[in-house]
Amino acid sequence: MLASEGHVILVVDDETAVRNVLGAMLTCLGYIPLLASGGAEGVDMLRAQEGGVAAAVLDVRMPGMDGPATMDALRQHAPDLPCVFVSGETGKYTVNELLARGASDVLGKPVAMDRLGHALAAAAGAVGF
Repeated sequence: MLASEGHVILVVDDETAVRNVLGAMLTCLGYIPLLASGGAEGVDMLRAQEGGVAAAVLDVRMPGMDGPATMDALRQHAPDLPCVFVSGETGKYTVNELLARGASDVLGKPVAMDRLGHALAAAAGAVGF
């Protein structure tokens, strides 16, 4: 049994193809992906899971609620939720700023599956999921 087996990971990315690839990677890593197309939808999905989400993988740049705002909103409901950012360009945020805001890791797109797995394993070790 994989250490990740059965853990739900919320993926929030406005690009359908990226969201689906991340979901497929998470499935291969033994996680259960929960896919959202934007920040508000991601927050609604997290609330509907009633504490069942182990971590979130978030795009930084999205229309409406961007990644950092999404992380803040998610943490209003799950204060210790590990959040890993995945982005082709961080826009107005530097990697150090995202880490200082509480991100578990910041990965560049395209992300390799093993790198995503390592980031989530590190986040799991930090919070014990």
